[in-house]
Amino acid sequence: MKHFKSLYRSLPLIFVAFLLACSNNTEDGPLPVNKVILTAGSPVSVGADATSAEVSFTGAAGLTLAVSDFTVPATGAIAGVTVSNDTATVTVTFAKNTEDADKQYVVGIASDSKVIKGSATVTITQSAKDTRLTLTAGSAVTVAASFTTADAIFTGPTTGMANIAVSDFTVTETGTITNVSVTGGRATVTVTFAKNTGDADKQYIVGISPDSNIIKGNATVTITQFQVKQLTAGSTVSVDADATSAEVSFIGATGLTLAVSDFTVTATGTITDVTVSNDRVTVTVTFAENNQDNADNEYVIGIAPDSEVIKGNATVTITQKRIEYKNVSGTVTSDGVPMADATVTISRNDVNRGTTTTGADGAYSFSSIATGSNYIITVSKEGYETRLVPVTILSSSDLEVDPINIISKTKVYYDDEFNTLDTDIWNVYETGDDTVVEIVDDPDDSGNKLLHIFKSANSNQAGIANKDDAGAYGIFTVETRVKRSVSVSTGTGQYHIYTYQRDKFTGNASANPSANIVMVGGKIKSHFTLGSSTVTDIMEYEADTWYKITMVINSATNEFSFYVDGVFMRSGSVRTAFTTLDVFNITSGGTGSGFGDFWVDYVKIYQGEPK
Repeated sequence: MKHFKSLYRSLPLIFVAFLLACSNNTEDGPLPVNKVILTAGSPVSVGADATSAEVSFTGAAGLTLAVSDFTVPATGAIAGVTVSNDTATVTVTFAKNTEDADKQYVVGIASDSKVIKGSATVTITQSAKDTRLTLTAGSAVTVAASFTTADAIFTGPTTGMANIAVSDFTVTETGTITNVSVTGGRATVTVTFAKNTGDADKQYIVGISPDSNIIKGNATVTITQFQVKQLTAGSTVSVDADATSAEVSFIGATGLTLAVSDFTVTATGTITDVTVSNDRVTVTVTFAENNQDNADNEYVIGIAPDSEVIKGNATVTITQKRIEYKNVSGTVTSDGVPMADATVTISRNDVNRGTTTTGADGAYSFSSIATGSNYIITVSKEGYETRLVPVTILSSSDLEVDPINIISKTKVYYDDEFNTLDTDIWNVYETGDDTVVEIVDDPDDSGNKLLHIFKSANSNQAGIANKDDAGAYGIFTVETRVKRSVSVSTGTGQYHIYTYQRDKFTGNASANPSANIVMVGGKIKSHFTLGSSTVTDIMEYEADTWYKITMVINSATNEFSFYVDGVFMRSGSVRTAFTTLDVFNITSGGTGSGFGDFWVDYVKIYQGEPK
């Protein structure tokens, strides 16, 4: 601040200038365009997707300000300060508002600022994020069954949209476009449609008229109504065997004020609630859980004879399925060894139906469990990864669950430095005279060995894959050190390390891996979208350069994180969903892909995050 000494002597002048700024008067001529002279507490609003904003203060002539002369709270950061015509403009950078409420970033003057004195602040307010969906081709909006309208939103150019009309859009089915409004380059189309009654789900597809001159394209949005059955006399609703309540609906007249006493129910059911919304009467029936000894129970809802609001004899029969019970048993192992004292729980729809502990032989059993689907068997033991296995209990027989293998949190699946090519561990794929899979000396590290994979032509296959299923689940790490001899973008194909669930692996370089590493065309790449073959560039690689590549994989979320030389690069979904990862395939790719040299220093696969 030494160069500010002369200005420091001019502080009175600065303070006067500041007071003039606070009254929005200045003798220095017109203010810069789109600049606001800010006083204490003045607000500036920015869009929800804005990442920066500018605020201005007026000071004395000859200002030489720095970022440190200003302050900003919250997550905002002062990114720059410029001075023009004695007006200091402070640029604030901040994260986009996502799902938060409005954020405010208050710009003030630092306490040790020698140039501008005072306590003037300006509040930069971000708008709350618009939670509406910007619709693209085929996007869907789901609305409740009782809704009669829905909004679909298209984004167009920022100008020239003022003349958009209802006729610029189309809608299928019985929906009708009743209104179109435009704000900030976004067209909101309102669709009105009849209530869904006894039909299956209806879809109303909003498209763009072929003669629309304002928004071009065929983007559509599908508005889907839930299926709701309107019940008439003798209608039937079936509920699960273990259900304890059901809801049925009648359509009535406007102005209904109904009570429980307006309806009747047979058998052991009890009408516990009646609600009216949009002229729809919903009757809630509570009933005892059906047991194995009864035949199916039927609960018939009728209209009370003294009901003055709804007349008639409409009824609905609620039928519960007969419950059957079966025994469930199985064993828990770890690496094929029976696991004693593991806790085993069977649950359905988040309700615990039984808990037990395995014996010395790893066995467990549950008796008299109701038949049905959506059961989860959970196995847990201290020091081991918890395992969740979905099962269905059929009425045809007791259920014997396949052995459930749990894994130590310190388990190492593979730690191979390729001093030899152990064919007890690895299957070797080497087809054709032009392929090589071998162990070679490391020319740069005496005594070190490398796995060398080579193809001289764009045909055949070369690679290795583990023989025995790894069965990896939970959070685990795949770590390797690799290099290629070429980095050109054409004529070399790809080398990769692919991971698979066993039933997805049909041989070397099978399609649709889960987490994966790809080196091709001078780029390190991977797939980060579930179900998509799209490959994402991560970084460029250089020929004959070693790279340590690490994937941290989570079976619970089917996501993974990707690191190069210990630096996090990105994360995303695996390409193919899995329960356990069983096969790790280091390969040149299939026929027509991946030729040249590929070296692997080591591969490590172990439970937990990188060590």
